Amino acid sequence: MQQAIQSTICINMKQSELKQLIKEEIIKHKILEEKNQKASKINQNLSNLIEKIKKDFNIQEEKENRDRCLRIADRKFDKPSAYKSGAVVRCRQGKIWKGLKEELLLEKVKETLRTWFARKGEPGKKGGWVDCNTCREVDGKTKCKACGREKGETRSKYPSCRPTPAQCKTPGKGKKWGKTK
Repeated sequence: MQQAIQSTICINMKQSELKQLIKEEIIKHKILEEKNQKASKINQNLSNLIEKIKKDFNIQEEKENRDRCLRIADRKFDKPSAYKSGAVVRCRQGKIWKGLKEELLLEKVKETLRTWFARKGEPGKKGGWVDCNTCREVDGKTKCKACGREKGETRSKYPSCRPTPAQCKTPGKGKKWGKTK
């Protein structure tokens, strides 16, 4: 009888040890599954980041690889259009924008009404706008008097004022005063 009791105790102990081992294996398996899930999430995030970086790099390369005609067309036309693509084609054929420098385009874009009014006219302390009716050619340059009359000064015509002497070459809008040619 004692042998039977001892054998049942041994069997019970082995079963409890087996249950303990099974529990430990289950816990290890769950931990491994969690680690695998975390690793897969990390891998997915890394792949997304790599794709974003590649896209950004490709966009930067495309912008760097744009030729002169495309850059000029981007500045002249706000949004994509048939006119823009036609202008790019004509530029590449050499029909338009031949001597146009890109730096000049940047200056034109930055010009505002405030900068337009602030342009210098007559050289010297007076500055300001010029009267186109007083322009004369001197040494190959157009020289004009400042717009506005000084005290006691009389002029034959009403002043036709422009911001620079170069603007005086364009015809005015008045019929009886200013440049009418």
